[in-house]
Amino acid sequence: RDKALNANGKPSVKHGGFINIIGAKHIRLRGAKGTIDANGWNGHAIWVNQSEHISIEYLVVRGSFSWNTHICRCRDVNVTGCKIFSGADGLDPEASSDVLIDSGFVHSSDDAIAVKALTRG
Repeated sequence: RDKALNANGKPSVKHGGFINIIGAKHIRLRGAKGTIDANGWNGHAIWVNQSEHISIEYLVVRGSFSWNTHICRCRDVNVTGCKIFSGADGLDPEASSDVLIDSGFVHSSDDAIAVKALTRG
């Protein structure tokens, strides 16, 4: 499996995201014209897990084969102005609270937004 990056910039091979934000606070991914292209990554483009006060703003996110943006066991997450292109689900908040999804666009082959209860662990 190819390596992905954690929020601390170190390579990760054990988590399911091209970009992983795990156990973090006060993280902001922003790009007025930025694109996160997972380029066929066999996992999530963005995986946010057990984190709080997270903002994902004004990005184009594409190219993963799994749920594109997975927000799991988090609190206070804002996804604003993003364009998401996915071969599976677009956005999946799972077992999270205070999640705001605003002013975005999702093109997916499955669910655009699928709110989930905790499915594992």
